[in-house]
Amino acid sequence: MSRCKTPASKRRRPRREGEWLTLPEAAAYTKIHRQTLRVLLLSGEIPYSRKTARPRSPYLIEREHLDSYLARVSDDCRAAAEGGA
Repeated sequence: MSRCKTPASKRRRPRREGEWLTLPEAAAYTKIHRQTLRVLLLSGEIPYSRKTARPRSPYLIEREHLDSYLARVSDDCRAAAEGGA
C-alpha cells in the first residue's frame, strides 16, 4: 500500500470547528480509509484519546497529530523519491 497518494492540498476540512475529530471525520480530512486510520491509531503512529473508558467509545484525534503524521509521511515519500531517482 502506498502512502504517497494524497497531496496536502487535496485534504478536506473537517465538518465541524475544533481541534478534535472523530474517526470518520479524521478519515475524511486525511482521505485515509477508516480501518487503515484505526490501525495507525492502535499501532501508536498517531496519538488518540477515547471519549470515555468504555470499549466502544469513539476515537478522538487531534487535528494537529493528523497534520504531523501527514507531514512525516510526505517527507518519507519525498526522501524515497529523491533517493530512488
